[in-house]
Amino acid sequence: MKHFGVYAIWQQKGQLVLVRKTRGPYEGLLDLPGGSPEPAESELTTLRRELLEECGVELTQALDSTAFTFHVDRDSSGHPINFTHSGVVSRVEVAGPVVQDIASEDVRGVVLATAADTHLFSPLVTEALRLFPSLAP
Repeated sequence: MKHFGVYAIWQQKGQLVLVRKTRGPYEGLLDLPGGSPEPAESELTTLRRELLEECGVELTQALDSTAFTFHVDRDSSGHPINFTHSGVVSRVEVAGPVVQDIASEDVRGVVLATAADTHLFSPLVTEALRLFPSLAP
């Protein structure tokens, strides 16, 4: 299985903004806000839409963007999978505070994560923090 997505990374009040996944290989884990582009949608438009849907915030600026690709061999339950995750993660600035109890298609709530939450980070969050180490909680 292969998946391409566009994701955002930023802090609010000194904490990393993540969403709780409700389905897919990262179900139950904390993940970056974002998702797949819809047909004919640019990466920037995707990022704007996903941030509004999943966090209730408006994108004001995408600062640094970095492409990534990695392989995942186990889902969040420990079952073997063959999953290649690729995409773009952008350090962003947003307008307003996140809406923590928002629910969308595949997320249930926003979490302002601290170092105590690292055991719940999805492989995508781990990869993004490798790319943007200054944002680690």
